Amino acid sequence: MENERLKRKYIAFLKQTKGRDHKSLDKVAAALVKFEESTRFKPFKQFHIEQARQLKTVLSRAKNPVTRKPLSLITIDATL
Repeated sequence: MENERLKRKYIAFLKQTKGRDHKSLDKVAAALVKFEESTRFKPFKQFHIEQARQLKTVLSRAKNPVTRKPLSLITIDATL
């Protein structure tokens, strides 16, 4: 699972060099999972810009699970 190794390395990088706290790291991890889900877990090495566009489209159509309202632009931006 190359994606898992890359995610761990990236999160460790953010923690060690950028000083991110656990809350921020959890949000990064959750965003990466959303990206993987949108690409059907394709390897990160096969990244194409269209995958990012697709994720943005998916997020713009998504609804908050609690309120059932569309996600706010701030939430979408933070995820991207």
